[in-house]
Amino acid sequence: MKKLFSSCLFVLISMTPLHGSVYTIFLPKPQGYYQNNFLRPLHKHQSDRTGQQGIFSSIVSYRNSMKSESIAQALFGSPTLNFTGSEVIGRDPCHDLLADYFGLAPDFQGNLNLKPKLQTVTFDFSYHLDLSNWCESLFLEIAAPLVHTRWNLNACPTSVQRGMFTFPRGYMSANPQPSQNPPPALTPADNTAPTLQEALDGNFSYGDMRTPWRSGIFVFDDQDLTRVADVSFALGADFFHSDYSIVQAGLLTIAPAGNKYNPTTNFNPVIGNADRWEFGFILRGSYDYTWHENHTFRFLGMGTFTHPFDIIQRRMFDLKRRGPLSRYMLLKQETLANDVYSYAGQLIHAINFSTRHAQIGCQAQGDFTLQVSYEISRYCIDFGYNFYGRTAETAHLLRRSPPCEVQGNVYAFKGTEGVDYRQYAVNPVTNIVTNEIEPPQALNSAQSATIFSGGPVCFPQNITAPTSTILLTWNSNNNNSNIINQNATTITTSPTYQAPQASNPPCLLSDQDLHLCSGIAPSTEVHTLFMRIGYCGRTCGTDTCASLGVTSEFGRYGIYDALFQWGAWAQITVQF
Repeated sequence: MKKLFSSCLFVLISMTPLHGSVYTIFLPKPQGYYQNNFLRPLHKHQSDRTGQQGIFSSIVSYRNSMKSESIAQALFGSPTLNFTGSEVIGRDPCHDLLADYFGLAPDFQGNLNLKPKLQTVTFDFSYHLDLSNWCESLFLEIAAPLVHTRWNLNACPTSVQRGMFTFPRGYMSANPQPSQNPPPALTPADNTAPTLQEALDGNFSYGDMRTPWRSGIFVFDDQDLTRVADVSFALGADFFHSDYSIVQAGLLTIAPAGNKYNPTTNFNPVIGNADRWEFGFILRGSYDYTWHENHTFRFLGMGTFTHPFDIIQRRMFDLKRRGPLSRYMLLKQETLANDVYSYAGQLIHAINFSTRHAQIGCQAQGDFTLQVSYEISRYCIDFGYNFYGRTAETAHLLRRSPPCEVQGNVYAFKGTEGVDYRQYAVNPVTNIVTNEIEPPQALNSAQSATIFSGGPVCFPQNITAPTSTILLTWNSNNNNSNIINQNATTITTSPTYQAPQASNPPCLLSDQDLHLCSGIAPSTEVHTLFMRIGYCGRTCGTDTCASLGVTSEFGRYGIYDALFQWGAWAQITVQF
């Protein structure tokens, strides 16, 4: 038993994150494990008593998160997200999110400040049943925490400059325009998002992007959830006991009762351990040192070690080598005919491709608690420390993983490429542009882009203009103004002229591009310090104790995956 305990303690100490990466999921310490912060004196069978013996404990606790920047860093890479459009002069191509991907204007500028906050109220109920009347030293324990939690991103847009109200022609939609002077206004489908909130709520459609986000939605209000976190059953025995000490061990099963992780929104509330069954064991003991009858030092220790079983869940994943939040990049749907890829007339966000069903595993988790109590007469004061650790999750995609709407489709990275190009007739004698040749031609070009900026065209192939014509892309000069009756050479020799290029083939997205490590909960460690004061009274052979306590919870320095919290609780314990 000692060797097994030492091995498990080593596993817990090694459950530390290796780096502060960005993840799509935030999975804090399960609420059921907080009961180990409220250790009570271990029950000893009283041979001089008759009838059923046991302990009932009821706890109400409140916890409030701190250091919101740590949560924001873990989920988004920064507590402030900067959005700038592709046409903004001086934008940071290494840190600014490309606003175009979100339906914002190419000249949009704005920030989103994030201060995520968690508040949790828990009602813990536990019952220790002494079974010594059936089998010597045997006991059964049942515990079930009822939890109400509120999660809020506290997202606040600042320094917003909307920019243009419509997208340039050919950028987000292959919208045919008749040759009129001046050209008519674009249709409402080409409108840019008026606010950051509308761009991030997942329902804003624009141009050829007509599919809402299936996950990863930014919620600007509270997200509340109330559930029983789990129900735990421990069957154990006293392996050693005397007048001053006791050692107990037992098997532990934890049945999930909380909610499954739901990737529909960012920072989605989780109650319990992500709907996992767990099996493991507990080991605990105490030693009393008494002098002058009314003065007692009590040393208590408890270890809980479990193996969580694999689960099937929907998780959202970022893309490899595309940066954190790359799940929000825009994709072009492509079709293949005669070994040639062409644009299919539809854009989607990568979030709808990268949200998948996966088999999620976790090797081990557990915690260890040490507590020192001083009792004088019927008053007591406790000081304690709790360590919680969890190994990193693993993820394996299921074969049925792709969502129905993307299954069988082929996608490429849009970047800042347009979806079509236009052809204009040129008078061969005067070299003057005479009219637009309709309709616009679909453009299959894709870029080696990231979430921060566009990139070079993948496998570029120049599109040759037919005789007496010129070709214009969305970001060519004079794209949105009347070029009829202008000199063709002046247009094509301008420094801002962009000749259309095709990709042969385009950079296609595949399952191998999913960054599976971004969609799992990393290994983590949580340290908790707590203090409690209490009073115990005895009436009619029943000991009743009431106590109040405070806690401070913190993670490993420099690691953003743990939750920093303070809390307070009140506890009533009845031993009969």
